[in-house]
Amino acid sequence: MSKILFIKNRIKDFNKKIKVSGDKSLSIRWVLLASQAIGKSKGYNLLMSEDVLAALRFYKKIGSKSKKI
Repeated sequence: MSKILFIKNRIKDFNKKIKVSGDKSLSIRWVLLASQAIGKSKGYNLLMSEDVLAALRFYKKIGSKSKKI
């Protein structure tokens, strides 16, 4: 039997900094979340593995903009 999850309220604006050590899983998740955000997102200490770079290339192909500083 499947259960359906309904989210009634939107999350409030998130304008905070989170500091975590870089690893592949978190870096790819940041790419995924940043691609869904409205406005600019800044990521620091990302692990630049081949998987993370592939995720960045994918989102560039579908129209997201990114640059390495």
